[in-house]
Amino acid sequence: MGFADSTVQRFAWTKATPYTEDDARSFFAYQEQSRKRGEELNFAFVEP
Repeated sequence: MGFADSTVQRFAWTKATPYTEDDARSFFAYQEQSRKRGEELNFAFVEP
C-alpha cells in the first residue's frame, strides 16, 4: 500500500499511526456508501 510506505508517511501523511489494510478497507467502504447515497464520487487518474 502506498500510504504504508515510510517515505510517503514522512512527507505527505499526517496520521500519527501507520496506515493499515483495515484503514484502507474502511475508507473504500465509506467511499462506496457515499457513492450509493449520491453524496461523493472520487476518482484517481494515472497513466497506463
